Amino acid sequence: MKFPGPLKHLVFAFVIALALYVSFYRAIEHRRTRNGPWQVAFTNALGAPALASSVMESVRGQESLRGLLTPPPSPGWGWWLRDRAAAAWGAVKALPRLAVVGTFSPWLLVDEKRRAASWAATFPAQTDVQAKIHLQSEDEQLQNQMTFVTEIRPSWLWRWTLEVVLAWIEFRCRVWDGKGGLGRTCRGGESSGVQTIHFCQWLIIDRGQRLLFLTNYDGAFERYLDDFLDFNSIGVNGIWGPSRDYPPTRFLFWLRRATHREIKAFFRTHQVKTDVWYRAYPRLALTNINESSSWRERVASSGNGGDVAALLGGL
Repeated sequence: MKFPGPLKHLVFAFVIALALYVSFYRAIEHRRTRNGPWQVAFTNALGAPALASSVMESVRGQESLRGLLTPPPSPGWGWWLRDRAAAAWGAVKALPRLAVVGTFSPWLLVDEKRRAASWAATFPAQTDVQAKIHLQSEDEQLQNQMTFVTEIRPSWLWRWTLEVVLAWIEFRCRVWDGKGGLGRTCRGGESSGVQTIHFCQWLIIDRGQRLLFLTNYDGAFERYLDDFLDFNSIGVNGIWGPSRDYPPTRFLFWLRRATHREIKAFFRTHQVKTDVWYRAYPRLALTNINESSSWRERVASSGNGGDVAALLGGL
C-alpha cells in the first residue's frame, strides 16, 4: 500500500516519535527501578533544610509573627484544679435533684405519654415568615449565630429534670469535651462529635420559666441542627424535652415519631434575632483554627527549623 507524499511524511514522523518515546520511557523506568524513587532535598550551605530555615527567618523578621516562636501558654495546674473542682461541685449540687427526678420519673413518663396522645405536628404560620427573616442575616460569612428562647413546662419537676441534664452537660464539657468534641457519642473520640461549634451556652432565665440557648457555629442552620440530631439526638431531646411545644419523647430522651423537619420548625419558631455577637476569627472555620493552633505548636517546638517533618506536616 502506497501513501501519498504528505501522508507518508506524517506517518514516518509519527513512527520516529513513537520509537523515541518508548526508548526514553524504558530508560527512565530502568533508572528509577535501579536507583529507587527520585528524591528532592531543599538544603543550604550549612546542610539545614533551606525551606524550614526560610520559614523561621521570615517569622523572626516580622514582629507580628514572633509570638509563633513562643509555645502557647499553658493553663497550669491551678486552672485545672479549679475547673475540676467546679465540675465536681456542680455534680454534687445536682445529686439531690437527680434523686428526686429518679423517684418521680414514672410520673414524668405518664405525663409525657398523655401529652403525646393529644399532640399533633403543627407548623405555625409564622414559622416560614420567621425563617425568611432570619435567613436574611444568616450565611453572610462562614460563621453564624443563633439564639433560642423556649418556655419550660410549668411543673417544677420538669425544671429539675432540665437542671440535671444541664449539670451533666457541664460536667461532661469540663472533663471530656473541652476540645470541640461536644455531641460525640460515649464510645467515640473527639472527632466523632459536632466539629462546627465555636461557642454554646444554656441558661435558665426568668426565675426558671424559660431556657435561653446561645451558639456560634460554622455553616448553615440546617446543617448545624442535622449534626446535633445525627450525632447526639439524646442530648437534644433531654435539653428541650422539658420545653413547651417540643415534640413528645419516649422515656424522656428518644423521640416518638417526630422528624428533623418538625424539630427544625420548633427551633425556628422560638428563634430570636441576634443584634450583636462576637467572632474572634470571622473568616475561619473551627477546623482551620485548630489546624492553625497545631501549626503554631509545631513552629514553636521546632526551634531553629531542624524538625522539618513537624513543620511541613502542618501545611
